[in-house]
Formats: sequence, C-alpha cells, structure tokens
Amino acid sequence: LDAEGTVFPCEVVTESYAKLPIIRHSTLARSRPGQQVADPQVRAALALLSRLQERQMVPELPAILEIETHSTWGLNVAFQDGTHVLFGIDDQEEQLARLNRVWIEARHRQWKIDTLNVIVRENIPITFREAPDLRGLQDPLTAATPSAHKRPPTR
Repeated sequence: LDAEGTVFPCEVVTESYAKLPIIRHSTLARSRPGQQVADPQVRAALALLSRLQERQMVPELPAILEIETHSTWGLNVAFQDGTHVLFGIDDQEEQLARLNRVWIEARHRQWKIDTLNVIVRENIPITFREAPDLRGLQDPLTAATPSAHKRPPTR
C-alpha cells in the first residue's frame, strides 16, 4: 500500500521494500493492484503508521515492524525492540501522548516493555520482558501515609 491506501504490486522485493512496515488485514489479500482500500481499519493503520513515523525522528524510538488489525476497534503495532502496543482506531493523538509518557519513563528507568495498551486512559495495562526496577517510584512520605480505606482512631 502507498500512503493513500492504494495497492501496488511488488514483483521484486528490494532491500528498501523489505524494510517497510507490514500492515496485516484480512481484506488486503483480496485487493487488486491500483485499487484504493477503503476499509476503516486499514485507513486507521495508515494514519497511525504516518503518525508513528513522524515520531521516529527521535533516535531512541524503535522502528515499526508491522501493524496488525487486532479487531474492528484495535491495531496491534510491533516494534523492532520487541514491544507490542495496542492502539484503538480512534483518538490516536491521545493514545500517542500516553505512549510517549510511558516510553519516556521506560527509557529513563531502562525498563523493557513487552506489551502496552494505550487505549485505556487510566491505569494503562503494561507488561515487561523482565522485572522492572521500581526503586524511587513511591515517595517515602506517601508510603508512610495510612491507606484511605482505614478509619482514623476515635477518641
């Protein structure tokens, strides 16, 4: 596919073509050369790919290997460093902002992310390839505060 979603044949896969990200979707196998794909999931994948490639100008961001349509509402992006991120097809800018916040913290703390779901707005699900170092995440004053569900003693 080109950036506009038009299918074009690749009779010979050159080295530069082999480096391009792959978009996986069931309808693409049935598409004809020259046909523009109108499927909303494919359009969302192309839009997300464009936005992610703009961010790849930052050296520490890994390359995109593939985008797979996860369902009618989701896109699973595989990155070169082994990270898999689940995006929704809507509100991609908000999801990219969440991804940036998590990635900045992960790079700073040298965490190796395995999976991340940026569709979720709060308490973002994340798994790691190895146990993350959590030292310094909780302020000592906060750690010493009694939990909110305990009632203070009565006098």
